[in-house]
Amino acid sequence: MTATSSSATPHILALAPWHLPDLNYQPAHYMLKETLLSIGNGYLGSRGSFEEGAPAGVSHCEGTYLNGVFSSEPIAYGESAHAFAENNHKMLQVANGKVLKLVLDGESVDIHGAISHQRQLDMHQGVLERDLLWQSQSGKQLKIHSKRFVSQQHANLLAIELTITAVNFSGPLDLFSALDARYPGYHKAGDPRVGEMSIADTLSLVQQQLSHNGGQMLHSAKGSGTLVAAIWQDLLPPDARCITTNEQAANLLQQHYLLQLVAGKPQQLHKFVIYCHAGATSEHSRLTQQAASLLQQACSTGFATLLTEQQQWWQSFWQGADVSFDGDLHHPRSVYRHVFIVLPLLKQGISSGLKTFCDSARMRSG
Repeated sequence: MTATSSSATPHILALAPWHLPDLNYQPAHYMLKETLLSIGNGYLGSRGSFEEGAPAGVSHCEGTYLNGVFSSEPIAYGESAHAFAENNHKMLQVANGKVLKLVLDGESVDIHGAISHQRQLDMHQGVLERDLLWQSQSGKQLKIHSKRFVSQQHANLLAIELTITAVNFSGPLDLFSALDARYPGYHKAGDPRVGEMSIADTLSLVQQQLSHNGGQMLHSAKGSGTLVAAIWQDLLPPDARCITTNEQAANLLQQHYLLQLVAGKPQQLHKFVIYCHAGATSEHSRLTQQAASLLQQACSTGFATLLTEQQQWWQSFWQGADVSFDGDLHHPRSVYRHVFIVLPLLKQGISSGLKTFCDSARMRSG
């Protein structure tokens, strides 16, 4: 699908009917693009941030959310009346499993060394893709392509494929994969609806553990006691090896791998992240075992099959949606985006978290 831009009306994202193409890195609009490029399935939602995290000094609001994971506090009224709400509900951020960072010769691979960079949300297939051509200060070039989706067939699953190609050199590359539950929150001065959205203030760590090429965390949500489990597994290219198994701090688990790149030969890593939650009185072991079982199923199925299932689900969904337009690309794209967010939630019979998730996204859009 070819993206176009309009000279008459400026657009944060380029125009294409089934896609939201981000053709230029714009620091001032990074947080808005996090919102526009978010993905979800009604249970699990993830904002459209870079895998390596937001660039330093850029306004952002990292966030992964689970429908049903929220805090509740009594509302104090100066004068109460019939039908006033007794408690407020705030949807909480959970551990970020998207984290994938690359380091070449001690230099972080990020947007600042980009020769070219673009992303696009393919709403027809439910996949967020990214292409980055990066050059180090010494002239070494890397070509990086990522695919990320929140599965419609498997509600607890976030899956990422990272393809790395050395363009003009052969040699080692450090790769860090992490589960992060201590990322900073976002505060918008003068807007009481947002508050201080810090994950440290909303989740209490119960336990965490690194495992072979992965790890898991269990948290208790403050204000409700809800238990939240997050677990991940990395499937590495054949020549990669884990060079340490003890990179952890409270609320941060990280695996450090060494890849041996050969010029012109792509290498792929697949990352699977599972999220589950249960009531405060649930057994810890039962929840973590459930998450581990779902993770094993995802790893056994494989990224290619899971991606095909995702694409088929969305194609079937759009065939039954009966939405079509002629003329200006801006209007159908807006409608497709709203349908992309809302109708999968309704199709799965989920409504309780819809307003909160959309309000959170809107208030963080800048």
